[in-house]
Amino acid sequence: FTMITKAAVVLSSLMFWVGDVSVGAWCRSGFASPGLPRPRLRQHDEEQAVFAFQQSHRMASAISPNALARSLDRSALFAVTEKTDRSQSSARLANTKPQHLDFDAAKKLLLSKTLPDNLEGGKEGIVAGRYSDRAELAYLVSQYFSACSDAFLSGNHDVTPQRASLMIEKLLELGMRYGSDGDRYHFGVRHHAMRGCNAQDEEGGSFDFYAFACDFVRPLIDLNRSVVLGIDNARRAFRQIEEGDNVVFFANHQSELDTPIMSILLETVGFGDEASRITYVAGHKVTTDPLAIPFSMGQNLICVHSKKHIMSDPATVLAKKRQNYKALAEILRMLGKGRAALWVAPSGGRDRRSPASGEVLPARFDLDVVEKYRLMGSKSKTRTHYYPLSMVTFELCPPPDFLDSGVGETRNLHFKPVGIAIGEELEKVTGVKNRCMFAETVENAVFSGYSVVCEALETKRQAENTHFTCAEADKKSEV
Repeated sequence: FTMITKAAVVLSSLMFWVGDVSVGAWCRSGFASPGLPRPRLRQHDEEQAVFAFQQSHRMASAISPNALARSLDRSALFAVTEKTDRSQSSARLANTKPQHLDFDAAKKLLLSKTLPDNLEGGKEGIVAGRYSDRAELAYLVSQYFSACSDAFLSGNHDVTPQRASLMIEKLLELGMRYGSDGDRYHFGVRHHAMRGCNAQDEEGGSFDFYAFACDFVRPLIDLNRSVVLGIDNARRAFRQIEEGDNVVFFANHQSELDTPIMSILLETVGFGDEASRITYVAGHKVTTDPLAIPFSMGQNLICVHSKKHIMSDPATVLAKKRQNYKALAEILRMLGKGRAALWVAPSGGRDRRSPASGEVLPARFDLDVVEKYRLMGSKSKTRTHYYPLSMVTFELCPPPDFLDSGVGETRNLHFKPVGIAIGEELEKVTGVKNRCMFAETVENAVFSGYSVVCEALETKRQAENTHFTCAEADKKSEV
């Protein structure tokens, strides 16, 4: 009987390939071209898809998760969600239960395929035996599907279970390929974004890591309730870069996903190309964590070691300092050449929630870092401009409450609005006293912009009755 039921599942899966359209193939190719029309399955195929999906749940107790994952072709999931997506679109948000069930079913099927319960031997599943903590990965998968489900329920019907499955599975695949200890991708002092355009410089790769990062993060952002402030200041900064000058953005840093968030928000106001050319000064975590590496490969980076973590391993302190010196030399070369757009977080890490108050405020800047960039800009033969950049991104992917030099942290993902504010250009100063004042002015400008973004997000929350928590907004409500 067991053999018959297994055969029935396999035969049911094969039926999805009958007809004019191969759903699995379309999803794989159509994902790269989201503008293509969505093909419709024949009614017979739809009914068979639903029948097979229901049967798979009834037989779950008789067939192991690994056998079920092998027997159910990915096209079965796509065929089911194709039918449910149309029913969801027609029903809109009148009944939220079916949408949650669809995303939940897609999550369970993906977990059974990529993260089977039994990892012995390292032969089952896409990432079996390559990551040390299955529970952490399963939690990440669950968080991503939950956030995508919330995005769908908010009205973004471009976010579907099959698309979420493809994105999270691709992340796990890339993390395994480039983040494993034996095959880990090595970042130099300066890293150029791997866009799949130059096979020789990109080690033969043709994959656009930048586009992948943006496509992965975009469903997590509630764009309708997000804000981009200081558009005129951004326009002026990018025009200065186009004219050959340099621009340094001094920013606070809140989320592990700040770089794609920055790109996506600037893209919404017409600066998509400019955003892709920004170079981020990045710490060691984003270049050593297996799941962060694929995102970092798509960005232009200057790789440094933060003061907060440089002493974590005494045996590597000298090597880390040498790398920092090389990074400074590379920045000087960039500034001398011109047309550089640098994003710098003078705090040396992400903002943290206060354990005592629960508030999220920008971390204090290392004023010596601000002065160092001001000094490099003044030494450059090419003119350098400085802008404060305030980012409110904490709730989308909050960091742990406590500082840890290690990698592999628990990742919480949420569907949330975010915001940035580009402040007015900061005036250059001379003299020892004025130098200290410049660093403090930078910090105050970023903190002030942070409050403005919080207020703008809170205003949208009140207008549309959505949930948003911000430190400044909380203070106002208490008053």
